[in-house]
Amino acid sequence: MTRPAVALLALAALLAAGQWLYVRAAAHVDLHLVPAHARRRVRWLIVNSGRVQLVAGVLAAAAVGVQVAATAG
Repeated sequence: MTRPAVALLALAALLAAGQWLYVRAAAHVDLHLVPAHARRRVRWLIVNSGRVQLVAGVLAAAAVGVQVAATAG
C-alpha cells in the first residue's frame, strides 16, 4: 500500500476507535457530576457519533481511492 493510503486508513481507524471508546465511556458516567459546559459537549458527541463514524468511513474510502489510483497509475 502507498504511504498516503496507510496514513488515511490509520486516521480512519483512530477516529472510529476513539469515538467508539468515548461513547462507551460516556455511557457509564453520571452526567450530573460533569460540569454543565462539558455535559453539553458530551451529549453533542453522543448524539452526533454517527457523523463521526461517517467521516471515518469517508477517510477509509479515500484511502482505497488513493490505493487504486496508485495501482492504476
